Amino acid sequence: MRRLLHALLTVCLTACCALTGLAQGGSSDSLWVKGGVIKSADSIHATLDWRLNGRAPLPGLDTVWSRLPRTGGLVAWAKTDSTQAQLEAPWPRWTDSVVFSLFLDSAGLGLQLMSDTLMASWAPLQSGCFPASSDRDLTRLMGSLSELPFESRRFALAAAWMQDHCLTPLALSRLADGFDDEGRRLQLLQSATLTTPDALPSLSSLFFTTRYQDEFLQWLEQQRPAH
Repeated sequence: MRRLLHALLTVCLTACCALTGLAQGGSSDSLWVKGGVIKSADSIHATLDWRLNGRAPLPGLDTVWSRLPRTGGLVAWAKTDSTQAQLEAPWPRWTDSVVFSLFLDSAGLGLQLMSDTLMASWAPLQSGCFPASSDRDLTRLMGSLSELPFESRRFALAAAWMQDHCLTPLALSRLADGFDDEGRRLQLLQSATLTTPDALPSLSSLFFTTRYQDEFLQWLEQQRPAH
């Protein structure tokens, strides 16, 4: 009899927990998101694009709630004829639903996320790629690399990932610094697509032998346009 009562109590507790989770809008590893682009008082003309957890937003997201994994975030970028701006924000951990608004004004690209406002100021238009891959994407890659046992396999994964990503010089330095072999570091720098290609010479400090420093500088010289 005691065993039967214990089993019934376990079933009741499990059911209550499940109903509580549903009432709260789902499990803790996801949240509800709603938002879109609004016009500000001094809105300016610019192209604006954004991604939620790495994907393009669904139509009607400004009026319909969407369920998303909590581990992601929002990345947005904008460009005018002479300036650009980009921002990134993770989803908050302390709530089960988020309302956000993106806006453009003379100060830059803005994000109203719950009670917080983030601003990315306009910067001069760069000659390289845009937008840059998010810090979150790079962090995920670095985590995947750390799980591979051989540097050759880590290099193959990093090289394949870089084919579809735009990197800042700082991100490229962080990625290349994870490899001991200077030859592989050199290959990563040579194959990277950068937001600011002019900053490549500053990455010569990644090489600790004269041989690879010279090879890198010679390669840079070959990239200069002929006059």
